[in-house]
Amino acid sequence: MHLTVEKFKRKRLDGEIDIPVVRLGADTQKAALGIHLNDLADYIDRQREKAAKEQNQLMGRAA
Repeated sequence: MHLTVEKFKRKRLDGEIDIPVVRLGADTQKAALGIHLNDLADYIDRQREKAAKEQNQLMGRAA
């Protein structure tokens, strides 16, 4: 899945992606944005849990 920066920002503002973003460097609009690796790992783990739950439901397995 390809996710552009603009699409990421929109999804984050809409609450579809729940992950903290920090500004790196000067506190201006042009500052680079970053995501802490622990926050990214937590997000990926949550997405995996959702996918595993959905897969188990599709396959008729108990959660």
